[in-house]
This record gives sequence, structure tokens and C-alpha cells, in this order.
Amino acid sequence: MEAKESLISNFEVVYEDLNKAVGECIGEKHNSIELKYVNAYLAATIHAMLDYIDRYIKDDESVLAFKYVNNSIKHVKGFVTHSTVSGGVSFPIEFPIEFTPINVFWKNEAELDVRHKEQKDAYNKILAGCEIMKSIKPMAYKILSGYQNKE
Repeated sequence: MEAKESLISNFEVVYEDLNKAVGECIGEKHNSIELKYVNAYLAATIHAMLDYIDRYIKDDESVLAFKYVNNSIKHVKGFVTHSTVSGGVSFPIEFPIEFTPINVFWKNEAELDVRHKEQKDAYNKILAGCEIMKSIKPMAYKILSGYQNKE
């Protein structure tokens, strides 16, 4: 397997694991333990994404946003936040109580100053407050299709 296919394969595996972990959080049953898996798979996905990007894709604003995550993920307490899907507990409470599905989002604001300010600005503009899977999907599509615009 040549290098490009290996990088695509590495990304595909961790991206699928991230998608599965997020799916479990937005499914019928979830708990805070599952968010630790989302954080772990998110870190692995971003690292694999950047391995491919550094070799095959020129920097643009979305690349800079993901580079911010990659460069600061080990210094902040996760990038994942969540909120419940509309609804929640209502009265009178009926039994059995059902778990409320959640959506998984990027944190609303970049917390850490980094050497390259444009990365932090790109994170705040492109990723902050957005659903994680929706924001990763365009870059995932590029990687999984073998896109490159860098010599």
C-alpha cells in the first residue's frame, strides 16, 4: 500500500470510530462516559486528517481551523461540548424515563493562544459552536476521495 492510500485508510478507520461514538451520544441512550470516547476519537481523527492534509492539501481557512485543534488539543480539556435535542424533562414525569438524545458540537470559542493567530481566528470563524460531524464531513469527503491540490 503506498503512502497516500495508507493515510486515507488511517483517516477512514478513526473517522468511522468517531462517527460511531457521536452516533451513540445522539442515540436513544447516552451518558458522559461516551463523551470521553468522542473526545478520544476526535483527537485521533484530527491527527489522521492533518497527516493527510500536510502532504496533499494546501492550507485554506478550514485547514487552519483544524490545525488549531490539532496544535492545541493536548493543552485544553477537550473541544467537545453538547446540548440536548429540543425537549427534555417535562411535567408530569412519565415512567419509564427516556434518555434525551444530545448533539455534539465544537466548543464555542478557542481557549488557547497559539503561535499562529490565523489558526485560532479560523477556528472561531469556522468550527466554534458547529456540529462536529457536519463540520468535518467536507474535509473527510476530500480525503476519502483522494483529493489533492499540493505538489
